[in-house]
Amino acid sequence: MHIIARDEIAALQQEGKRTMPKRNRRVSRLLAAVIPALLASIAIGAPANAYETSDADVVVAGPAAQQQLLGDPVLCPVDDLLVPEGAGSGVVSEWLQYGETLEVSPYDDQIWAGIWFTGWNGPEGWVGTSAPSYYPLPGAPKYSLIARFGDGPYEYLGSSDRSFTNNRPGYLLRVRFRVNDDKPGNGDGAFKVFLGYPCH
Repeated sequence: MHIIARDEIAALQQEGKRTMPKRNRRVSRLLAAVIPALLASIAIGAPANAYETSDADVVVAGPAAQQQLLGDPVLCPVDDLLVPEGAGSGVVSEWLQYGETLEVSPYDDQIWAGIWFTGWNGPEGWVGTSAPSYYPLPGAPKYSLIARFGDGPYEYLGSSDRSFTNNRPGYLLRVRFRVNDDKPGNGDGAFKVFLGYPCH
């Protein structure tokens, strides 16, 4: 990887004013604004993509994961995460550092479980049913929204708001969401979850 220093970018930008057409100068200015931000995110160890589906939901936190840039503006990230009926391994949130809390609020979006002559259901699942032992979360309503935090067991989430706090020093944790479905992929639709991340 070739890394360009900030002063090199400024020098290239000045040179471009004399030699490049106006459209290319616009591109150069855009790159000069974007590249330092990208380099900063690499330097502090940017978290994994929210839609990564690796099974590891706990990792050891290195020193870079604990760094914060003093003087940066306070940001409170939010996200709408889709949890498709067909996502057998589930979908995950961003990583949470020790002491951080994720606020979770499911929407009323619906899925179809893939069972003939049945309708669509929300994140509360098939109310009044109890999933058998071969479902991801036995005993919870079939085709409901479930979640697990780190390497813990799956828990029923349904349509309830919930918060998850990382209380494990030295580890990064994330939340994994999925449908309590024994045959993911034979239905349709997706639940949607609002995620409120801690402010930085």
